[in-house]
Amino acid sequence: MRLTFDEAWFSESTGAYQHALCQMSLGMSLAAFRGGSGQPDKEILRFFSVLGFSSPEVIQFDVTREDTIGTAMAWRYINCFDVPVPLVAIAISGGNYGDEWYSNFDIDDGEIHRGFLSAARQVADRAREYLSRQGLTDAPIRFWISGYSRGAAVSNLTAALLAEERIGGASDDTVYAYTFATPGTVRGDLIGRHPNIYNIVNPNDLIPMTPPASWGYGRYGHTLYLPTSADTNNDYAALLPAFSSMLLSLSGSADENGDADIAGLAQAVARGMANAIPSPALFTDLHKSLLVKVITGKKPNLAESALGVMLVSNILQSVNAWKGQETSPLLLLDFDQAKASLSFLSTVLYQHHSAYYAAWLLSLPDGQALLQNSLTLTESPSI
Repeated sequence: MRLTFDEAWFSESTGAYQHALCQMSLGMSLAAFRGGSGQPDKEILRFFSVLGFSSPEVIQFDVTREDTIGTAMAWRYINCFDVPVPLVAIAISGGNYGDEWYSNFDIDDGEIHRGFLSAARQVADRAREYLSRQGLTDAPIRFWISGYSRGAAVSNLTAALLAEERIGGASDDTVYAYTFATPGTVRGDLIGRHPNIYNIVNPNDLIPMTPPASWGYGRYGHTLYLPTSADTNNDYAALLPAFSSMLLSLSGSADENGDADIAGLAQAVARGMANAIPSPALFTDLHKSLLVKVITGKKPNLAESALGVMLVSNILQSVNAWKGQETSPLLLLDFDQAKASLSFLSTVLYQHHSAYYAAWLLSLPDGQALLQNSLTLTESPSI
């Protein structure tokens, strides 16, 4: 499927979902994945060039630490109501980002995820400086921003900062933001603010369920869900063949059954995690070091291992309840045994894969399956 850039998108209201713009935004966010072979910015530079954007600036694509955030910016003129207007594209890297993922765990008890906000402030400052260097500070500017996974969370917050700080005269009416596989970013009354932001989430993807809604987390803007068999408002069976065919073309593997066997599994895992870790403070004080060691392959100490066993036990009990099986406490002898019992998570983690999101968004003829989806799974207080 070939996508065509249409500058008319940016004359439409930012508060109206545009499926073609969403598809192209996913393309930008995937092009912003860092590449290998000594050219981490090759794809995003190619993307900007093909779409007629110039003066690209790529920052921190070649370094990945906890305090970095890979960004790429470029701009071009578009015709808005017969007036040439600058459109500034901001792509935030959400793939192959190395040690930047450490900031995903930098969660305090505030209204905004601290790690994601720190990165978003860097991007907003870079945007302000970029506009100055390009001589665009006094122009009526349109902004287009996108990201995937961690990049999606940072995009969600950056879009809000652009408007709140009036960078380049930005407002919710001039910032077009589409994010994908978006983790939670804000809490409480902030959830749903900035209606120009659209977050596309797979309801079977565990990543957007973190930090959990039971801690009060959600996102700025609208959250739209990919089709699922658990939804009562769409004919999932009718949509599935086109999705499976598209997934085959993108990844080499079809998925003819869709989520028939796993709908609700990710929510069960999320509930188990939330039961074991009921607050951000408890996570920071007790569980953060354990999860960092698990991901980096380091051996937990005895206290961390005990916490890990308890965490896994909660997850397994929640999953068994989802299956309709006995939910009595499970006997796990050590942390290695506990980790081995979570082998089924590979199925859940695949649901975060970019090919899965792309296959759904490219196979849907329009956005109605997203707009009329009846689910609010990742916002549910029960998770």
